[in-house]
Amino acid sequence: MVLTPLASYFLALCFTSDPVLLGTIVIVMATPCAINALITERLYDLNVNLAMAPFITTQLLYILILYPAFYLLVSWGYLPFK
Repeated sequence: MVLTPLASYFLALCFTSDPVLLGTIVIVMATPCAINALITERLYDLNVNLAMAPFITTQLLYILILYPAFYLLVSWGYLPFK
């Protein structure tokens, strides 16, 4: 959950320097895994608990760790987002 936003940030720096676009890319790449996996599990009567575990884990990591970290890094001026 940390390597993907970092890699996408440095990759996006090769193409743009717009701070709003860079911030959007990093936040989207750090968001939890999609709930679409749960929808397909439910449609095809598969093991919903197996798909729910990573969704809940990444959701909790994002809410408890990444969101406050993004807020602090932006407010302290370490990330060049507006």
